[in-house]
Amino acid sequence: MNHSFHDLIANGKPAFGMYVGDCGAAVCEMALLAGFDFLRIDNEHAMNSPSELRMLIRMADAFAVPSIVRVTSAEEATKVLDYGADAVLIPDVETGEQAAEAVKCSKYAPLGSRGMTSFARCQNYGLTPLTQYHGEANRRICTAIQIESVYALDHLDEILSVEGLDIVATGPLDLSQSMGTPAQTGTKEMQEAEELVIRKTLERGLYPLITASSLQKSARLSEQGVMLQTICYDSAFISAKLRDLVGSYRNGV
Repeated sequence: MNHSFHDLIANGKPAFGMYVGDCGAAVCEMALLAGFDFLRIDNEHAMNSPSELRMLIRMADAFAVPSIVRVTSAEEATKVLDYGADAVLIPDVETGEQAAEAVKCSKYAPLGSRGMTSFARCQNYGLTPLTQYHGEANRRICTAIQIESVYALDHLDEILSVEGLDIVATGPLDLSQSMGTPAQTGTKEMQEAEELVIRKTLERGLYPLITASSLQKSARLSEQGVMLQTICYDSAFISAKLRDLVGSYRNGV
């Protein structure tokens, strides 16, 4: 369990991840066999049980790729990090205070005050000395936040100035809703907002985590310096492919 998003970025090439929702470990295994670089596990909108979440993190470890888990609040960071997730994503961060809370819950002192234990899976159930793990954790584990509102955009400099942040993601759907155009993620205003987050994130030396909904967008993101790209949501991808398959047979194509 020595992989990290820092190492993934260090390769200097775009890394492609799958959003893991409700489709489970078998689909994750297929994706990793296909060559995905990381798993972006959703535990905010998806209904993953604790046992399912453990399996997904284990699956990433089995393929030596990093996993990032989106939780519903910063207080949930301890469990997913103790079990071995490589990053935790806190949604809907709108202020510097909320960003600081994300760091507090996911980093050890002096950056934060993540709860300490000596026998969790992240420490190989106690085989890795706590002093060794503690010395490596703040460097290896990533704290990620998600920008999802106009209010967050207005406070972006304040948010990104918080020490201990590593990854900054956008939430296009919620952001479009906040901008008064629900579900319209392709507007000029939305593109400008995303580009603003990317530019300011990179200026701070942090990693943008952006959804690339097409090859064209992926190429554009790569040109902008975005190395972490989510390229599909498991259930949406499978649903679309199944619909296309059935449609092609019904039409005799």
